[in-house]
Amino acid sequence: MKRLADFKRALTLGSKWKATIYDRRDEAFELGTREVRVIRQNSVGFDNGKGGISYLNLPKAKDYEYEKGIVKIFYPECKIYDLPRSLILTYEKIGD
Repeated sequence: MKRLADFKRALTLGSKWKATIYDRRDEAFELGTREVRVIRQNSVGFDNGKGGISYLNLPKAKDYEYEKGIVKIFYPECKIYDLPRSLILTYEKIGD
């Protein structure tokens, strides 16, 4: 499963995903397990653990990779500031 459509199919209400965020130095910070609460055409809402919902706008196909239940979302390359494409966020599906 490598296409954006495959990732969207995996985003089912109630599914749980382990979230990790990365800084520009590739240091990882665990955000914990998030449950899908809302699904929209171009975004998904995860339970933020505080009684609210935090939304993830789905990336353009060139800014993500999805395989074996793990999605990797990247900062696009920035030619103005000479910054390479870099990993920003991963979600790993838990169960199923």
